[in-house]
Amino acid sequence: IRRNVQQMQQWFVAKNPIFEKCVVPVRKLHSSLLLTSIPDERRGEAKMACHEAGEEIREFLGDQPVKLIASGISCFNGQVLFTRLRTEPHDMLQAIHDALAASFRRNGFPVLDESAKSWLEEDEEPHDFKAHASFIKVSKAIAH
Repeated sequence: IRRNVQQMQQWFVAKNPIFEKCVVPVRKLHSSLLLTSIPDERRGEAKMACHEAGEEIREFLGDQPVKLIASGISCFNGQVLFTRLRTEPHDMLQAIHDALAASFRRNGFPVLDESAKSWLEEDEEPHDFKAHASFIKVSKAIAH
């Protein structure tokens, strides 16, 4: 995935050198599996919530291997270019997201909805998870 993302970044930079300042370093590529707020004094509780979710995910996975696949290019508000991430088996990222969201909510942490615009209500279910990895951000160029 990193090699392919790096090739995409190089292609964009070759088309327009201004993208050089927008490139997200490949070593910093990631996909956020959960958006929450953790006060410093609750970090221990957050670690326990992660541990609980990890147990559930390991139980769900068993010995089954997971393949992570990056495909396509899209953008957010003309500011961020990203690639979609999926797994084989295809429901694995959704299962990980759901386990994390459920564990953090059980432990009293707020969970941000997929649009990142509002906190989920106590009885509200999270939307389908759409994993992605951003590889070009206009905000990086503005910061330079």
